[in-house]
Amino acid sequence: MKTLAFIPLIAVLGCTEFASPTQPPAQRPVMGGQANAALILNERDDIVSFPVTACNGEPLLLDGTVHFMFNLVGPRNGTSLMTWFSADYQLRGTGSVTGAKYEASQKFSARAVVTPNVNVSSTDVSLRVIGQGNVPNSVLSFRIQIVIANNEIRVFNTDVTSRCEP
Repeated sequence: MKTLAFIPLIAVLGCTEFASPTQPPAQRPVMGGQANAALILNERDDIVSFPVTACNGEPLLLDGTVHFMFNLVGPRNGTSLMTWFSADYQLRGTGSVTGAKYEASQKFSARAVVTPNVNVSSTDVSLRVIGQGNVPNSVLSFRIQIVIANNEIRVFNTDVTSRCEP
C-alpha cells in the first residue's frame, strides 16, 4: 500500500510546469570558463616573542605584525600551483645582552607545484635585522628545496646563512 500512495504524487509532479515547461528555456550568454585561481588567505597577524640570534651572537625576541597571503592556482591538466608569501613584515626588539634596539624586516616566499607523480617545493626566507647603536646589522637567510617523485624524496636541499653587515 505504501508504494501505491507515491504513484499519484509522481503523476502530479510530472504534470506541473516544473517538469514539462511549455516554453523553451531562455538562451544564456556564453561566459568565460571556470575560475582556476583563488586567494585563499590574506591576513595580518601579530607576532609576539619571535626568537632570533643576531650575527654577533646576541639573542633577540622580536615583536610586530606580518601580512601573509596564500594563493592557489589549478588544478589545470592535473597540476596545481600554490604560493605563500609575506607582503610586509615589521618587527622590533631589544638585545638581551647589550640592550640595543633592533628593527627587522623579513621577506618570505614559498612555492609548490603539485602533479600526480611529482611535487616540487621551495621556500626562501630572508630576515634583515638592523641594530641601533654599537651593534652590527644582521642578514639571516634560509632556503629549502624539496622534490618528491613517485612518493620518494629525490632532492632535499637546505641552505642557512647568517652574516654581519657594518
